[in-house]
Amino acid sequence: MEVDLYQTDKEIIVFAPIPGARPDLIDISIVGDEDIVIISGSTKRPEDLAFNKENKELGTFFTEEVVWGDFYRKIILPERVEIRNAEAKMKLGVLVLHLPLITEEISKDKAVKLDVVDIDEFKKSLESEDKPKKKAVKKRRIVN
Repeated sequence: MEVDLYQTDKEIIVFAPIPGARPDLIDISIVGDEDIVIISGSTKRPEDLAFNKENKELGTFFTEEVVWGDFYRKIILPERVEIRNAEAKMKLGVLVLHLPLITEEISKDKAVKLDVVDIDEFKKSLESEDKPKKKAVKKRRIVN
């Protein structure tokens, strides 16, 4: 798995393209002295988008360049990060980690796991929470 690391004066950002990965099946841990990120999980070729279960034709792949299956990547960060405020987001198959740099020497946590959030699904859930909820209306049956 290839990654890009980008650092500002306030945070380290990790970009990791993971095609075919579901956010809920990606495991991210920050361990050690807040300076090691471990990303692991599994991907599967989305054959259901190409083949109908009843009509799957027998054939042969001519080219197989994409790596599918289990993945694991250990990244040693250039600086320690504040694990309590770390974020993991995913959009269009790209995992993005926002890892704020430690500004104080106060850190007692030695490991943390991050939940990966699909940006579009997260926005939809926020939009549905903002909409006023409809009141349930009881229907009465009138008998003559």
